[in-house]
Amino acid sequence: MKGEATKKFEELTKKLDRMKRRVNDLITEVQHRCAENVEIEKIEAMVAEMDRIYSLAEDLQWSYEELLNEDDLATKVHEWNAFHYAVVDTRATFQQLDNRALCMPDNPCPDADPAGQPAPPVNGDGLGGANEAFPLPDASLCYSYESQRIKESSMWQISS
Repeated sequence: MKGEATKKFEELTKKLDRMKRRVNDLITEVQHRCAENVEIEKIEAMVAEMDRIYSLAEDLQWSYEELLNEDDLATKVHEWNAFHYAVVDTRATFQQLDNRALCMPDNPCPDADPAGQPAPPVNGDGLGGANEAFPLPDASLCYSYESQRIKESSMWQISS
């Protein structure tokens, strides 16, 4: 009976480690492509794949935690939380890039007129559309900031 539990634990560990490695590989690739600001559609597909694998890994994590003793549980939960943060951060990085791509000069935001000008004030309150109220920052600042975030977030990746 104990041998069966050990075997199940080892199988779960291997599956979870493989999934974490795959998600980490996707995180690295998504961050790299986001930093280069290219291929939004491909990045979107990669993020969807990362989310799909992460969801499967999360299910395994629950089963895995049930088999741990209290001492190991605290360590593994801490590692999982760091891994989860890396996934969430990667989603946010992509979302920022996707939002910027939607509001580029060749593809104006929905609240801009066809000439690319922000919408006029609404209800005479002096506040224009999203472009006026929340202007996009200078692109060079975005990429510099994004590069720094990618460097910082890579420290959260868990080696498996």
